[in-house]
Parts: sequence; structure tokens; C-alpha cells
Amino acid sequence: MKLNQIMEILKDLDQNDWYVAKETIIVYKDDVNLRINGIGQTNKFEEAWAINHPDSNACMIEYEIFYGATFIESKTLIAVDGFRAYLPMPKINTSIIEREDYLFAKLITGNERLDEYIERSNLTVS
Repeated sequence: MKLNQIMEILKDLDQNDWYVAKETIIVYKDDVNLRINGIGQTNKFEEAWAINHPDSNACMIEYEIFYGATFIESKTLIAVDGFRAYLPMPKINTSIIEREDYLFAKLITGNERLDEYIERSNLTVS
């Protein structure tokens, strides 16, 4: 698969095209060489939009995207409300989430309440 093909797949993620192989590994059904690996949580995250929930604990979660052994890119989500939802970070100095990042969060979390959490955080999707 060519890099531009991978980037197109990642730009318009559809949950139905992916298989959760393990809690931290998600593979693309049409080419299992394309996968997303959760690499664990990192530091506590304390921006106002992320802690504005009943459980104010939030932390960063890193994900790496690979094709075979080749690293493609990494993505960051913020686990909010005691890990009940995973939100993408808005663009710097804004409350706007890129559509691509929103679709990634939906793929990772599978959370039907993601939109509710985005609204509660006063974020918007571009």
C-alpha cells in the first residue's frame, strides 16, 4: 500500500472498516498490515475543557499507527471523566477539533456519547 493511500484511509475513518484485535490493537480489515497500537497513558492533563466533567481526572493517551513494521504517525487523545470518553485535542488556542481527529477518537473509543462529551467540553468539530 502506498503512503498516500494510507493517509486517505486515516483521513476518513469508518468504524466498520476496523477490527479490534485486542484492547490496545486495532487493525484495518482490508489490509491487516495497517494497525493502530495504543501505547499507554502518559501525563495527567489539566486543561479546563478536559477536567470539566463529574470526574475531573484526565490524562493523555498516545496511539501509534503502523503499516507492517513502518511507523506512519502518532495521535494523542485525552481520557476524560475517569476514562469514560477519549477526546481529541483541539487546535492550539482554539476550541476546534479537526474532523480527522474526531473520527479517530470515535474509532478508538467506540463511544456513542462522544458528541455529548465534546459538547460538555465546549469543543466543536470543524
